[in-house]
Amino acid sequence: MFYRLLYKLWKYFWITLGTLVGVFLAIALFIIVLIQLPPIQSYIVSEVTVTFNEQFEGELEIERIGGFLPFVAEVHNGRVDAPGDTTGPVLRFKKASVSVSWWELLRQNLTVSSLEITEPVVDLRMIDDELNFDRAFRQRIERRELSLTEPGTPPLFQRLDIFAPFLSVLDGVLTMDESIDLPSEMRLPSPLTLDEINATLFLEVTESQLFADFMNVSAAIPDSEYRFLQLQGQFFSDDVYMELNRFRVATEVFELAFSAEATPIDLFQYNLAEQFRQAEYRAELRESSFSSSFLNHYLPAYPGFESPLELELSLEGTLSELFVDRFQANVNQSAVILSGRLTDLLNEQLAYSILLENMVLNPGELRTLTAERAITASLEQYELSTVRGELNGNLDSLSTDLRFNTEAGSFSMDGDLAFADPLRYRVNAVLDSLDITPFLQDTSATTILNGELAASGSGTDRDSDFSAELGFTNSVLFNRPLSSFIADLSYSGRELTYRLQASDDPGELEADGTWSLVNDNPRISTQGLVRNLDVSRYSDIFGEENSDFSGTFSASFQGSDIETLFGRISLEIDESTIGADTLRAHQLYADINSPDNETRTLRFTSSFFDGELSGTLSPSLLQDMGSHWAEYSLQRLREELLFGFDDELTLDRLVTLDEEDDRGAELALQIYMKDLELLRKYIPNLPEIKSRARMNANLQADRERL
Repeated sequence: MFYRLLYKLWKYFWITLGTLVGVFLAIALFIIVLIQLPPIQSYIVSEVTVTFNEQFEGELEIERIGGFLPFVAEVHNGRVDAPGDTTGPVLRFKKASVSVSWWELLRQNLTVSSLEITEPVVDLRMIDDELNFDRAFRQRIERRELSLTEPGTPPLFQRLDIFAPFLSVLDGVLTMDESIDLPSEMRLPSPLTLDEINATLFLEVTESQLFADFMNVSAAIPDSEYRFLQLQGQFFSDDVYMELNRFRVATEVFELAFSAEATPIDLFQYNLAEQFRQAEYRAELRESSFSSSFLNHYLPAYPGFESPLELELSLEGTLSELFVDRFQANVNQSAVILSGRLTDLLNEQLAYSILLENMVLNPGELRTLTAERAITASLEQYELSTVRGELNGNLDSLSTDLRFNTEAGSFSMDGDLAFADPLRYRVNAVLDSLDITPFLQDTSATTILNGELAASGSGTDRDSDFSAELGFTNSVLFNRPLSSFIADLSYSGRELTYRLQASDDPGELEADGTWSLVNDNPRISTQGLVRNLDVSRYSDIFGEENSDFSGTFSASFQGSDIETLFGRISLEIDESTIGADTLRAHQLYADINSPDNETRTLRFTSSFFDGELSGTLSPSLLQDMGSHWAEYSLQRLREELLFGFDDELTLDRLVTLDEEDDRGAELALQIYMKDLELLRKYIPNLPEIKSRARMNANLQADRERL
């Protein structure tokens, strides 16, 4: 009896359950069929737009919804308008296929599980100094949320969330009009258009969290050197973290691969600027490269290397104290590796401490760096050049301690630089067998330096002040040995004072003097002596014969060019030798008076001859007069002696004075020959002449008469 009762109960249970399931399925089927009706779809459109418009400040409009609801919805002709923007929608699209979550629908939330947008158009513009896109998708501070128990009619959907494992954008367009001030360095056209936008994303948007996986984003950038844009990576943000993971951005002129993290950052709050100032950062840059043309937009002085700049970077910290764990920059085979610390990045107390772990320069990049010097010598000797050291400073000053090593010698340098007005500086350097030949104008002769130099001063113009000390030993200057060279320089009040000593074993040179500006005209004054100087080491004027000269010299000149030059020069030569010949003590003195005098006079006296030249001592005038009368003489020669048969007879420089040129030249010359045999010791090709003679000459010339 008991089992029969149990059997009947079990039978009625399944009948009841089946009936309930059937009723439920019938109701569900009825609801699904009901949803397909146009009035219901219109109601859904209304509720979706109301939910969006209450959550965001923008206004959503949808023409109609189709598809097999509630599984797949096809939204046709949608648009989003920003508040206060009357020029057009910020976003519009032809069709969007949407899949929603049933479970969230039962909870009165609209959760999008997939979305495919066809031909979307985003038009960006500024409205009252604010981007229209930001206005449209900014969440309202207070959102109306009515529960089922509150009076009034509650909305169908309490919140709009997006969970889209597969979000696709097909053939989109993005425009930016002239109101958006793009950085001029980017060299982008204005207005800017990005077309052929195609993207595949994973997107999740909730009330306090945003996650986007950009699996593949591409676009064309017409009328630009960038040509195209490709993007991949992941973006995550909640109320604590903002992360960019494994991002890769590529165009025709650069490729950027990086990851970054900032915390605490809440993008859904309004105090973003303050959040970013207080946040902690971690960032990593890897396998990134930039063409020289792109870098020149931001760094006009960046050299035009043929190879791109490749970068790697790892850093962490805050804007108050940021640590650069590693920074590496490569151009072909040249590289820079450094680490450092930066503090107070956003204020005037910014400071940095950089450890230059290694810098390697190869010839190709070195030639580019020195191209403006037109250096033609081979730079292979610097192929393994390295630089190491430290740099410390802030916005007001810089201090350095660097060491340079090359296959052609090395040097170390430390110094300070203060960016004040005027600029102040100090530098000390030690050179160890450093070959600087490729950097000099004459690269056919070797120059190798050993020694030290120190300099300090302030300012960089004519009114600056500086002092310098140089000391070189056992060096080579333009293929000539230099046992020692010591120089002291001091410049102040537009006057340079110098003192130097040099020796090449056994020759010695000592000199001191001044250079100054008098009424903006340079003035030079110098005096000194030489001992046991062998001229054959520096010139072949005496052939291969050795020489030994000792004596003193002095000079004083003033003038800005050859026309205004005046002053004096004096040489006193002790008994000297040239080869097997002994020269008696002799001297040379010459002076020329100021151009302010009506008649200028050039006087010279020496052990060889004495003389005086007075009159119109203007080199440019005398050259023009000589050329004018040379042309006249050649013309008479061709016409009267050669009868015009030799037309090729001419001079390199001819000037014919025009009729309006009334200049004239007048010269008086006196020469007294004294010891031409002594002069022949200096000029071996001079004919053997023994004579004492006087010569007087006068010359007057203008355009018409000679």
